[in-house]
Amino acid sequence: MSYVTANMAEALKSHVLEEIPAGEKIRAFYLKEPGQGRMMSTLFLFTPEGIVLMGDLVPDGHGSISTYGYGVGWFSNGMSENYLCSKFIPKVWVRECAVEWLKEQIAQLERGESDQDLDEAERVARAKSFRELVEDERALADYNSFHDALSEIDDYLVDDGAPGVDYDPKTAGWLCALQQRFAAAFAKLPDPAAEAAAARAGGS
Repeated sequence: MSYVTANMAEALKSHVLEEIPAGEKIRAFYLKEPGQGRMMSTLFLFTPEGIVLMGDLVPDGHGSISTYGYGVGWFSNGMSENYLCSKFIPKVWVRECAVEWLKEQIAQLERGESDQDLDEAERVARAKSFRELVEDERALADYNSFHDALSEIDDYLVDDGAPGVDYDPKTAGWLCALQQRFAAAFAKLPDPAAEAAAARAGGS
């Protein structure tokens, strides 16, 4: 499933990419909709230390910085959304993901399946506890609350931490939408190396 929603893709469908002058060893590009100025625009800086996203439209509202070692060649290529997110944003506990996990567990238990060796009565009781958690606002308030609620049911459930840890859907969605639109627009830009080679050939 993609983090990019239809609304995100729609918001960027008319955006074009413009390379602007930058300092030595830095490349800078504006991704923006023609005629809209800086509204819903993003400035991408590709530096020796990594990639910086800033402007009116950024994934988390405050700008995003990649880990070290990635440049425009990497960013303008196709890649999985999870791989991209791993280079820009941390994972967090997401309530919706925790609820989805609970619902998946309930469905498995009702089919007679379990990761543990539970008898029928135990599966019924476990499914009941999970259904109650789905409606429990306090248990779903944050990571620690969910962790404690699961631990009360069975410590086994939190051996590897509480479920529900993922990339924030909105932050991940905008990051992936921007990267995908950047890659598509970058492919349409003139290749400076090819232009320089053509100029040299024409002058010889």
